Amino acid sequence: FDGITATTHKATVRVSGHQLEVNGLNWQQIKPIADLRIEPVLGRTSRVLKFRTGEKLISSDFAAIAQLETMLGVNKGMTFVHRIEQHWRWVLVSFIALVLVSGFFVRFGVPWIARQAAFATPIPVLKTMTDSAFNGIDGQLLKPSRLSETRKNEIQSIFTKVHRAIGKNYPYRLELRRGDSQIGANAFALPSGTIVMTDELIALSRNDQEIEAVLAHEIGHVTERHGIRNLYQSVGLVLLAGVFIGDFTSVVGLGSSLPVLLLQSGYSQEFEFQSDEIAGRYLLRNYGSTQAMQQMLGNLDQSRGESKEDDLNIFKTHPITPARIKALAELK
Repeated sequence: FDGITATTHKATVRVSGHQLEVNGLNWQQIKPIADLRIEPVLGRTSRVLKFRTGEKLISSDFAAIAQLETMLGVNKGMTFVHRIEQHWRWVLVSFIALVLVSGFFVRFGVPWIARQAAFATPIPVLKTMTDSAFNGIDGQLLKPSRLSETRKNEIQSIFTKVHRAIGKNYPYRLELRRGDSQIGANAFALPSGTIVMTDELIALSRNDQEIEAVLAHEIGHVTERHGIRNLYQSVGLVLLAGVFIGDFTSVVGLGSSLPVLLLQSGYSQEFEFQSDEIAGRYLLRNYGSTQAMQQMLGNLDQSRGESKEDDLNIFKTHPITPARIKALAELK
């Protein structure tokens, strides 16, 4: 093929030193062998040789082209692959190995990469994501709080105390809202440090120490960057690659999906136990016991049992509550 038209030209090709002589019926071309690219072998399909100037040669003379590859020292790895492809047992072994490696990468590799990417994401980017995410659900899934101003100020004071103690350097803010039947008794954390807590959850608490425990738990999600890690693991490796090369534009755009992700799928058991431990150690330092967190988990579990199955509930995928309570009770 001459690279200009779709017309085929029968030709013979001969290697002459550092050149290829391409001979047609009434024509001849001399091509530098350095301009030649030999596409890797694929089963028994015809071999393809391409020139930088656009011409293409197609041939089924496998032996001659294999000899040419050896002479030029190209496609060595693909020749090995081709030999494997000719034996079904090796193909089966390769397929099994691919499945195992892929499963290992999805189970361990993707979470590790997501963690590195999450901690590499600057806090200003997290803030932009959080503002976009919160604005997307406020007024739709969340309604204005009906708490009195006095009660709001009391809870804000508790929140300030907790994030100053364990919150690290994030621009924290607490948003008190009403969850109604869609969200109910809930609290969740957005990546930059915005914590949303519903009136219904506050009503479940028996004392302020239980509210303090929940706030410490949610701040644990922030400091460990669980929310953004969830997002990165969900949207896949393409986004992660963008994060590592410094392109955060698409990250910000995807931030609006984070609240729905948290509400519909929650956190992994690993993340929940990590945040439980952070809250538990905070309680041990300040009160000598994790009882407040244990009690609040029991309250939430009881509330969850009374809610409809199709309600949005971030606690529906949490680990079994007795296991979490046991871990907190054993914390030293």
